[in-house]
Amino acid sequence: KTPTKTPTKTPTKTPTVVLKPAAAEGVEETMHADPAEKVYGAAKGVWGWGKTVFIFKPFLGIAEGIAGKVVEKAGSSLEDLDSHLTGKFQGLDDGILNPAIHNVVKIVLGAAGKTEEFLKPIIIFVMKPIDYMIKSKPKNETTFTAPEVTPDVAMN
Repeated sequence: KTPTKTPTKTPTKTPTVVLKPAAAEGVEETMHADPAEKVYGAAKGVWGWGKTVFIFKPFLGIAEGIAGKVVEKAGSSLEDLDSHLTGKFQGLDDGILNPAIHNVVKIVLGAAGKTEEFLKPIIIFVMKPIDYMIKSKPKNETTFTAPEVTPDVAMN
């Protein structure tokens, strides 16, 4: 007797869904705009781009060389200064700018939510007479008939 093969099921792959945990109730998720870090990064990007432009390359190279020499005299390097500045900008963002931006956005969004309930009664009050004038018909409706126009024919 020959053994018979039983068909085996190939396991099907189920898609993996990653769920982001919701913020705990009563805990607000703070916004991280990090404007100081982004401005500093953009300035470095512009500087790097400027060094690729033929006209600016010599001037920016000289300025960078002078800055490097000054920083070396102080006992550091441009890379160390860059990492130190990045840390300071992060502290500025976390301590002052991000909370300020968060509060401004919170106030603006709160005011935007209240705007509809404040303006809606005013708009309805102003629009009622206009709506009445549009829907009502005049009481003494007179029809205007244009006089018949005939061509002026000259008879000789």
